[in-house]
Amino acid sequence: MIFAKRNINKEIIYNVYNLHYNAKNSRMFLRTKIIILSWQEKPVAEIAGLTGLSPTTVGIWIRRFNRNGIHGLYYNYSSKNKKGLDVAIVI
Repeated sequence: MIFAKRNINKEIIYNVYNLHYNAKNSRMFLRTKIIILSWQEKPVAEIAGLTGLSPTTVGIWIRRFNRNGIHGLYYNYSSKNKKGLDVAIVI
């Protein structure tokens, strides 16, 4: 089973919940909901059923969060830009 990282600092947890409750679009709301449900140890299949997304899509967003943190929840986020330089997203 795949779960979102839980051994993270409180600031990241706060930011995920804040982003969830203040989401400006339904996509970000669903992505943060996936992470929150995963923190509650719900399996991917159950999260998929609750969100109306496919298990594959749920797994993709969990892996992106695990790899890139909250920045990975943004659709166009890339850890490298075209010149190979680190990119920072300010929230």
